[in-house]
Amino acid sequence: MGGDFGPQVTVPASLACLRKNPDLKLIMVGDEAVLHKLLEPALAEFSGRISIQHASQVVEMDENAAKSLEEQKRFFDAGGDQPGKGRQGRRLRQCR
Repeated sequence: MGGDFGPQVTVPASLACLRKNPDLKLIMVGDEAVLHKLLEPALAEFSGRISIQHASQVVEMDENAAKSLEEQKRFFDAGGDQPGKGRQGRRLRQCR
């Protein structure tokens, strides 16, 4: 859960997006424990529309973004946080 202010901002914005778009489903990617704590009050309201994908790696602000993305691409192509499972194609859409 990136951004300058992290999940404390992106999670409420994501929940607002779900409220405005009843057909939308979200995959929240980040530290599972942090996301679960922030999402817990809304999980019942959005049952089946929110899933959490744990990400053990973080790109820090001082890291070279292109290099980090390439390393993470290799990590997820190899199965990432789910042993035995490679990258799954997913279509994402922007909330307006």
